[in-house]
Amino acid sequence: MKRIKIVLLAILLASLLIGCGEKDNGQLPDTYVKGSDYQLYLCSNENRNKMNVQEGDDVIYLYHRNYVYYLDEKTGEILPLCSKADCLHNKERDPDRIEACNAYVGNASIQYCNGYIYALQKTDVLQDHCILRRISDDGSRKDILYEWGSSATILYWAVHRDVMYYKRDSYQGDIVGVRTVEAVYSMDLKASNPEPKVLFDPSTLQADSAARAGYSLLPYGNRLYIDYTLTRDRDDNFSKENQFDYMRKGIMAYDITTGELSDVQLPDMPYGSYVMGVDSIWRERLILNPYNAEADDLDPMMQYTVNLDGTDVKPLMEIPNISRIFADEKYLYVTDSIGWPDELGTYHDVYDENLNKIDSFKVPPFFDVDLPVGTVQRVISVFESSKPPADTGPDSIHIPNGFEDSAPVKSWGVLIWDKSKIGTYNGGEITFDMIFA
Repeated sequence: MKRIKIVLLAILLASLLIGCGEKDNGQLPDTYVKGSDYQLYLCSNENRNKMNVQEGDDVIYLYHRNYVYYLDEKTGEILPLCSKADCLHNKERDPDRIEACNAYVGNASIQYCNGYIYALQKTDVLQDHCILRRISDDGSRKDILYEWGSSATILYWAVHRDVMYYKRDSYQGDIVGVRTVEAVYSMDLKASNPEPKVLFDPSTLQADSAARAGYSLLPYGNRLYIDYTLTRDRDDNFSKENQFDYMRKGIMAYDITTGELSDVQLPDMPYGSYVMGVDSIWRERLILNPYNAEADDLDPMMQYTVNLDGTDVKPLMEIPNISRIFADEKYLYVTDSIGWPDELGTYHDVYDENLNKIDSFKVPPFFDVDLPVGTVQRVISVFESSKPPADTGPDSIHIPNGFEDSAPVKSWGVLIWDKSKIGTYNGGEITFDMIFA
């Protein structure tokens, strides 16, 4: 009997130790964790809802025209993400067999998390009837995790630490009319039957308002940053001079460990000023990029940083009102990302950690969409060409922007910009290496 008690006590102690270990390991640090976190450095204003490049473990995953591929950087090969021996992959022409390919996801965008590629497919141009698929990182399995109804519209989404966060539209009707309400949802991707849950409904902040949230969804560390806009109905007192009294814009920080929501506040700014969105982290602080709708485009506007919990607001630097500011782990980039047609998406200036301007550069004209900020080492982008590889040049390159078009595609692949050359451009144009599929 004594021996049995000792064994039971040993088992109990072991289980307690295992339980403690699981608790300690389950809490990830409040910083970027490669492999499990949202890859914010691959996101830009224009590909936020159509990401087609993701980094895995020594593998780059690519989406191109209905299929997911992987780039083996050791061999330079780009292959469909399907391990079925009897599959023709992207060369299949039988409609009944196309869906069976594990690499096929339809018109979709992709994100990577903990050994899986998640593909959010839209079934028409308006993105109604969305389907979320999950593919194992070796291409051996593909599953449908969730399918929304035909009235659901999902534009902005982010996968972070095995949870999907996304914005969904709905409509509310009353005697005044129909109001748009955009709420943010979460869905546990590890659950056996994932179900969406409302995470943040901005209409609860202000009654009788059109409420929008989630255009800018940025998960980082232990928080999700959500932009929101509230618009009151106009009345007899409305005028051009007081129009911003009828609108409220802000940033909400959601703590994924506690479930608490908190407003990120900036100091008093000029009338008509608001934060354009949440795009970047700089030295473990959130960058807030205000815009003054009442000022001229080139007027100076102060940029700010705050702690990840939204406290300790500090001025960062002044940049032109129309400009945007982004960061990787080493540099700040100031770009006229909204600006002049001949320089759309051009990063003008590069600053070091002491805010000294160290370089400026231009992006080739064929790159007519926002250039993702990339990692410290590089930027990767999918490209298409109207000519075969041997004849491909700047005049034939096209950057997919998420809307499939009828332009002829004779070849495609990835462009890679080596950022080690920063400091040598002096206003010149950057160049890309090309890898063809």
